[in-house]
Amino acid sequence: PFWLKSGQGTSLSSICLGVRSPLRSTKMCNPSNSAAYAALGNDQALVDHEGNVDEDKIETLPNVSSDELAFRIIGSKDFPLIEVDLENDFSVCAEPGRMIMLPEGVKFHTVFGDGSEAGLLSTIGKAASRVFSGESVTLARFTNESGQMQTLRFGTVVPGNLLPLNLKDYGGEIIGMSGVYLLGSDTLTIASCFRQRLGAAFFGGESFILQKIAGEGVVILQGGGAILTEELTPQRPSIRVDTGCLVAFTKDLDYSVELAGSIKSMLFGGEGIFLATVSLKPGQTKGTVWLESFPYNKYINRIKRCYSH
Repeated sequence: PFWLKSGQGTSLSSICLGVRSPLRSTKMCNPSNSAAYAALGNDQALVDHEGNVDEDKIETLPNVSSDELAFRIIGSKDFPLIEVDLENDFSVCAEPGRMIMLPEGVKFHTVFGDGSEAGLLSTIGKAASRVFSGESVTLARFTNESGQMQTLRFGTVVPGNLLPLNLKDYGGEIIGMSGVYLLGSDTLTIASCFRQRLGAAFFGGESFILQKIAGEGVVILQGGGAILTEELTPQRPSIRVDTGCLVAFTKDLDYSVELAGSIKSMLFGGEGIFLATVSLKPGQTKGTVWLESFPYNKYINRIKRCYSH
């Protein structure tokens, strides 16, 4: 992981952080925008002692950026720092506890459910829906009231890659697994949804109450390890995967669970008893499935088995 380092004899407020511009690297030494630089090691610092940024460690995300929101990933892809340029009078929502730096003039407040205007009972229902889908009962909303563009920074709690998506590219809706939501536009709604087959409910290895992320805007999901994109077509209408490796899939795909194989394979194969099948429904011609290579829950369960005390 990269660590935050202030350097010897240097106060946090005086450190320069490099930010990519369309033409060149620039320095930001304004105390309101400065932060300790991220480093993968002393020989791999994101920002050198002169404040120059290493362009190789910054990745812009044009597919999810707009005039109101611009996203960048800084540092290691496995332990990324997310920068969000937020224009005045616009907001961004994130899971609670993900914020790293909050500039002056950006107001933070907690909202229940998806934060949309609703009555008391409706708000309670939306909050409960988020809990059932594996997310926090609340969302953190950050609104820029400074009169100028501000840069916020967020981090992750799971070692792995990010999945930035513009929902308009996927029909305005995707289905995510439990806990994959990181941050996104404040125009999105996040609600629980059920899978139609009981096998997926009882043996899926993940919460059978999944989350529907819908609306006009962008969302950034988090997955363990590398994130793989699999396209479904009439020539390849379905895939079978480990039940814990799913991150998300596009709407209207069929999600079911089936036995992994013979009794001997299920008991001694080490691949579990059930596999998840994601497939096109009749009449569909395309769909997208995102997978993760490092299911964090499996990693935690492995540690628990080794240290049962």
